[in-house]
Amino acid sequence: MRELPQVAAALAASELPRSHPDALPKAVEAAVDAAVNSLQDPERSAATKQLGLAPDLRRAGKTVREEKAAEELGKSRRWYQTRNRQYAGLTPAAFVIDQVARQLAADVADRLADPASGNGASNRNSALLSGSVAEIFLSEGYVDNSEHFKHSMSTASSVAMLGFSHSRMIASYKSELIALLSRGGTLRVMAMDPTCDAVIEANARSSAPKKTEQAARHQYQAAIADIYSIRDTVPTTGVFEFRLIDRMPPYTIYVFDEAAVQAELYVWLTPWRVPSSQRPGFRLSRGADEQWYDFFANQFAVMWDSFPPLTKADL
Repeated sequence: MRELPQVAAALAASELPRSHPDALPKAVEAAVDAAVNSLQDPERSAATKQLGLAPDLRRAGKTVREEKAAEELGKSRRWYQTRNRQYAGLTPAAFVIDQVARQLAADVADRLADPASGNGASNRNSALLSGSVAEIFLSEGYVDNSEHFKHSMSTASSVAMLGFSHSRMIASYKSELIALLSRGGTLRVMAMDPTCDAVIEANARSSAPKKTEQAARHQYQAAIADIYSIRDTVPTTGVFEFRLIDRMPPYTIYVFDEAAVQAELYVWLTPWRVPSSQRPGFRLSRGADEQWYDFFANQFAVMWDSFPPLTKADL
């Protein structure tokens, strides 16, 4: 059976001419067909029947061009991700086909959204073809947030946040969180208590620690004031809940639409003296990653229940 090298070759052959958007449907169709055809007959049948790769990607390519193509192919990729639970019975080779299709869709979308990026393989494809599972999985930046994260911030009906001070995220998404409360959504926040000893430990862990204890505590006090300013902007709508924790969080967790079937969460690790831009992070969805989604959602819930509610008057 021919495996990853042939799939890689098929993917490499799919490079799209930047100046010929009409080539999109044919290029997508040819790459997917070549990948599927690299399997033996039984696996080829399983891949086409259970994954439906060629029809869906062809449809995505044919319905739109340029900017709309990027949007449609992005939806196609997310659609595949929600079906992961149905892939349990696939052979390893058929699973590779699924991965190639996802990365192909994302790569096409990236290139159409940013024509200046050229025809070289994207970092995601390079990671896939090199066999690096970690590079594909740990793809959510904490500073350079993904488009998927930004979309969730803009459209979610609930956001739950666990972290150190959230100062970076509040600075970046304050208007989105105000809009969330304005439309009647729910915002739940857990952040570190500026008065606790763990704040000093967290400062020592930072890649750019404050020089004095007072400065370290002030950073957290200012962040809490920013968080409450979101609530104060729309005091009569939405649900705002806040809790202070006196421990260093084991990771940063953001949960979107936690009561919905399509709930998603983002997790970032908290390494020692590593810049925020290099924090490893990943995304999990309830539909596609139920076991691990439940694990991290439960981590949030357990910590939430471990600390009392707080009002601004308590500060």
